[in-house]
Amino acid sequence: MYKLSRMDPMEADPAQIKVAVRADEAIGIGKGDAQIEFKFDTDDNSLNIDEIYLIEVVRDPVVQGDLYADKKPGESITVLGLTASDAERMRQLQLTMAPYRNGDVEGSGSLRVNLSGMCLHSKMPPGEVQLDLFLQTSEQEGFFLMAKNLDMREVMAEEGTDMDELPGCGG
Repeated sequence: MYKLSRMDPMEADPAQIKVAVRADEAIGIGKGDAQIEFKFDTDDNSLNIDEIYLIEVVRDPVVQGDLYADKKPGESITVLGLTASDAERMRQLQLTMAPYRNGDVEGSGSLRVNLSGMCLHSKMPPGEVQLDLFLQTSEQEGFFLMAKNLDMREVMAEEGTDMDELPGCGG
């Protein structure tokens, strides 16, 4: 959690920001199933940014560190990232924010990952279905854990969704 506490989304290179989801291999994550929310607000309301980017699966990702070290049989890891155009848009917003962050105007910003959908490659195993969420803001530093052992059956039940009724991935 130390890396998460010192991470500055306003300084990270958007092209290097990646999200990784470790879950049962029956679960599929695709474009639009996960988003990055990027916010910055000044206290005097002179600048308000609230952007949501749909992140897409990265094919053959270059991974530093031990993202795959704790992967168990029956689990898959999906790496997602911004499109080139979204990374450029986020970079431009960071440049827009820079004078505010370095000046006299107070403000705050955040980067949030939302997982809003998924599909099924196969029937879910019975019982608890755990999911781990990782974030990378620098390829050199690699991924760090954001959330561990989320029980997706429980999370989805709270939202009124039965995990076993998720759509098939279709390909």
